[in-house]
Amino acid sequence: MFSVFALQRPEPRDSGTLAPMVRQIAPQFFTTDIPGTLAYYKNKLGFECLGTWQDPPVYAILARDRHSIHFRCAMPPTANPDKYADELLDAYLYVEDHGTPASL
Repeated sequence: MFSVFALQRPEPRDSGTLAPMVRQIAPQFFTTDIPGTLAYYKNKLGFECLGTWQDPPVYAILARDRHSIHFRCAMPPTANPDKYADELLDAYLYVEDHGTPASL
């Protein structure tokens, strides 16, 4: 497995040393249905499929606006009574000039 990221000129740290600057993080989400996930992200959200692995696919990378999301096929999660419903959020997407949800 790999993640896509780019480094630019690092900013100085307090100690005077240079630190790399993270420009992108590619989250990996689990899904039980790679083809359905691909269709939704491509047709509804405008992502492009950069590749899938195996047939039927068990892994896929989608991208839009120079950002990528990785998807891995997995079994459905088991219920955990100690988890709160709001703990199921995986990531936030910040969108500029989004207009209506259909313009995403």
